[in-house]
Amino acid sequence: MTVFDNPISLYILIPVFILLLAVIYISYRFSFLSPGILWVLRIMRIISFAILIFIILNPVLKKEERIIHPSNVIILLDTSLSMSLKDQDQKESRFDLVLDYIRSTDFVNPKVRDNYAFHFYRFDEDLYSVKERDLKRLKASGKGTGIINALKKIKNEGMLWNISGILIFSDGIENVSSSITEELTDFKDYGIPVISYGVGGFYSDRDAAITSAEIPEIFYRDESTEILFDTEFRNLEKQEVKIEMLLDNKMILEKKYSPESDFDEKQFNENLALSKEGQFILTVKLTGDFIEDNPRNNLVKRSIVVRKPRYRVLYLEFSPGWDYSFLKRILKMNKRIDLESYIFDSKGRLIIEEKTDAEKSKALFDEIKPEEFDLVIIGNPGNEYLDKNLLRKIKSSVNKGKSGLVLLFGSTSGSSLELFEEILPFNIKTLSQPRSVRLQITDDG
Repeated sequence: MTVFDNPISLYILIPVFILLLAVIYISYRFSFLSPGILWVLRIMRIISFAILIFIILNPVLKKEERIIHPSNVIILLDTSLSMSLKDQDQKESRFDLVLDYIRSTDFVNPKVRDNYAFHFYRFDEDLYSVKERDLKRLKASGKGTGIINALKKIKNEGMLWNISGILIFSDGIENVSSSITEELTDFKDYGIPVISYGVGGFYSDRDAAITSAEIPEIFYRDESTEILFDTEFRNLEKQEVKIEMLLDNKMILEKKYSPESDFDEKQFNENLALSKEGQFILTVKLTGDFIEDNPRNNLVKRSIVVRKPRYRVLYLEFSPGWDYSFLKRILKMNKRIDLESYIFDSKGRLIIEEKTDAEKSKALFDEIKPEEFDLVIIGNPGNEYLDKNLLRKIKSSVNKGKSGLVLLFGSTSGSSLELFEEILPFNIKTLSQPRSVRLQITDDG
């Protein structure tokens, strides 16, 4: 494409050029030269003036190239448990329908798809980045529908720069709640549109579903622990639904609930106090005298651990330093630890108010019962001053599985490990004479 860069208007140059043509024609009208030569001279002058005007116009060859920068679009996909449900007359789950829609031409016309760069994230109780090629591997099994939390994370982690829009695919009620409207204010200030696609519909068939569950992994014996789980009931109005909790398939709680409408959402809040320590499988289940379309979503299982409410720790330190002070302070800060600590001098004598007392040391060693403690910590033990009777009791308690043992070595030799060799998972071998080895790195390796 050619353009003229000179500011002189063509409306001025064209009349001037026509006037020059007239002057040239008239100037040769009364000449005595032959007509052929006259026309040659006229044409040469016309060409000269045309070239001159062309140069004055300063023509520029202009090349235009259109470069398209794709618009960045964030797509949020709900992977909570309820997205695994199948709606009426649908062979696929809600989540599978969303994936089919994203891959279809109804979502983005193939002719303009290159104009967009899609960034996929899945969310349930948290937000996770997902590559497009891995979408088909995703499963809807999350514990909750955290739309607001996902939007907050996008905003707080600086993802708003160079973003053209956000699309949300979810079946959560938060899609149309007032709280999400408030959260979108900041996105509006950035000029970023947020479009929410509501997924799912009502069942004509009956269905009772646990859509999310918050079950702690750790329980403490005889202490009440809160459990939350959300449910959906469709076309079960006035029907009796049983909510059961089982610990290793043994019933520990049962209650009944009757949905109040054809579509009823209900959150249950239960407090459990478990009396037995160990590792278990806790099951939450919905049952009833009805036939439903999708019984697989009636069950949630979690692996839990029931621990002691408090732990007794015995700490014997034979060479106290900063590490002793630090560890002792940390142990005291833990509300679930009952700490009993003693410090001794280099000869194994108990230090009381900066004074040593050999008699009280002997009495203490006789009174200590390691089997009454969950953990025994011995700092910097030595062959020459560790009480043999106490050592025997510690070994016995550890071997019977009643106590744990931690040995700390800092300012003393680790050779006293031999005292505990029979309860350690490895053999101890002490060198009779120290040996040194010189290592040298060369170009040959």
